[in-house]
Parts: sequence; structure tokens; C-alpha cells
Amino acid sequence: DQSDPNANHIWKGEKKGGQCTDCHSAHAEASHLLIQAAPKVCVECHKSQRLSHRTVKDLASVDRAQGLQFTEDKISCTTCHSTHQHLKSEHFLTKQENVELFCSSCHGGRAPELFKNFHSHMKKKGVGP
Repeated sequence: DQSDPNANHIWKGEKKGGQCTDCHSAHAEASHLLIQAAPKVCVECHKSQRLSHRTVKDLASVDRAQGLQFTEDKISCTTCHSTHQHLKSEHFLTKQENVELFCSSCHGGRAPELFKNFHSHMKKKGVGP
């Protein structure tokens, strides 16, 4: 069901994206049968996208967080990306407005700019390889 190459992480015939079993196993214990929980499974291939964010535990239950996913009470890959529900051409991004609204809880008017340049901003802060 998830093998549409335009709407998920699989690129047939190319190394990038690989196969379902690169991330999933029928016997895995992690959410969605992932072989490792996100973000660990993500950074296996996306090493340069690795990040770290302080805890958002106190904010994770507010209305602005509805529909967003957090890992160990932190922002992670799955907060902004959904590899089976959005288009590859759009980097599998979830609804930008939802993420920006949540981020504005702490970052105010800087949220749109932070969303747009998140990975490069994190690299400048020395987070990631």
C-alpha cells in the first residue's frame, strides 16, 4: 500500500530510499514496526540531518502540538516529516502551518524562518555532523 514512489520514501532501482525492509520489520518492537525508533532509523541514511533540540515536554500537550509527533519529548525528524503521507517532491513535510504554529510558542515571529532553514540553522549551532 505504501509503495507509491511519489508519495513515500522508496525509490525503485536506486540506493536512496531503498526498500521497506531498510526501515521496517514485521517483528520490530518500535512504533510502526520500525527496526529502530525515529530519529535513529532516519539518521542511518540522513547523517547530515541529525539534530538535537531541548525538551518540549511541557508544550507537547498544548493545542498547538495537536497532530505533531515528538520523540522522547523532543522535536525530531517525525515532527516535521511524514515519509508515507506526503510527497517526496515536498521533502515529506507535514503541514508547515501546524509546525510553525507550534514553534511560535517559544520562537514567536521567527518560526517561519526557522522552519524554512531548520537544518542549516541547527548545523550553524553545531548540532549534527
